[in-house]
Parts: sequence; structure tokens; C-alpha cells
Amino acid sequence: MKKFCTILTLLVMGFVSSASVLAQDQFEQLEERIAETKQRLNLTPEQEEQLTPIIEQSFEDRLALFDKHGIERQTEGDKKRPSFKKLRALRKDMKALNKETRTQVAEVLDDEQLKEWDKIQEENRAALRERARSR
Repeated sequence: MKKFCTILTLLVMGFVSSASVLAQDQFEQLEERIAETKQRLNLTPEQEEQLTPIIEQSFEDRLALFDKHGIERQTEGDKKRPSFKKLRALRKDMKALNKETRTQVAEVLDDEQLKEWDKIQEENRAALRERARSR
């Protein structure tokens, strides 16, 4: 478990520093969310090993989608609100990515863990919607 957290943290830090896309508080939130997810799913060491590359790839793909749609990933004060058209296109691609990621995750987790994964994802989406409304 400790190995998974360390590897995942280092990889996420590498993505963050290489892309310079997340503010420090956003990185800390991401790190907390990963630790909470790992705990809530009660993963075996084998599952941690299998899930790590899926999470890494999903994170990398999400960053690429923002770039693809020309949506800036800067700190809160510097953001320009993207157009509705860009957001709609991004949403479509994100839905496809979420579906692909869930399919991969479903191969690793048991039914109970998968239900908890879905619950976590819905909580994350609700939090994102709330942050978007408060802008």
C-alpha cells in the first residue's frame, strides 16, 4: 500500500511539474482524493499494482483533452471562461474517457469495490459541478 501511494504520488508530481498545470492546493486536493479512494476501495497489493497505470493514463488523458479543446489549465485567478461549444466538446470526450477508464477499472475491482468506485466518481462530479457554479 505504501509503495502504491509513493509511486502514484511521484508520478502525479511528475505530471504536475512537467505540465505546470495545477496550483499547489489543487495538487494537495488530488493527493488527498487518491489516498481517500485507495482507502475506501480497500485494495489488495495486487489491485494497487494493476490500478496504478490505469489512474496514471486517465490523468494524462484528461490533461491532453484540455489541451485538445484549447481550455486553459491555469490557477483560478488567471482563468478565462471557455466557450459553451468548447465545454460541450470537452464533456463529450470526457464521458468517453470516463467510460473507458471505468471499463478498465472494472477488470481490477470486485463488484463491491466497483460500486464504491462509482460512488466516488459521482461525488467528484458533484464537487466539480459545485465549483463550476460558484465561479
